[in-house]
Amino acid sequence: MKKLGASLLVFGLCSMAGAGVASAADGKFDVSGSGVVACTFGGPPITCNSAGSASGTLIGNGTFNQTSFVGFPPPCSTGTTPSNGSQNLTAAKGDQLFLNFARNACQSGPSTYVSTGTYTITGGTGRFVGATGSGAFASRIDNPGFGSISFTDKGTINLAP
Repeated sequence: MKKLGASLLVFGLCSMAGAGVASAADGKFDVSGSGVVACTFGGPPITCNSAGSASGTLIGNGTFNQTSFVGFPPPCSTGTTPSNGSQNLTAAKGDQLFLNFARNACQSGPSTYVSTGTYTITGGTGRFVGATGSGAFASRIDNPGFGSISFTDKGTINLAP
């Protein structure tokens, strides 16, 4: 009986030690979303505000809002223009995750704009306080005056202990 108790104690201590090394939530981060977008074309930079639904790793079925700034994007066949901004993801339980992004945008059709680049996780609220991470960001805007947006964030996330 003493041997069994000692074995359970050792197993419990090893399990507790392993739990602090990495949580199941650390690692892959994959979120996508879609919603509405409204852009103001008062001159460079163009300001676009968007909001809608998002789903994916750690946020479940949540929401997003995003603000981006971009010069007038050229046709994709001739090049791109830099764009930057921020995105807030709100998880199903209300915790928020904050991201900044830098990307390049171009016009892929008469009223369609695409962009690709990178994002950096800069923290959040609730369980996302102190979160870090980075990855690839891609988006598509149709009818930017007042139209639709879709995006994906794919990379890594690390939650603070």
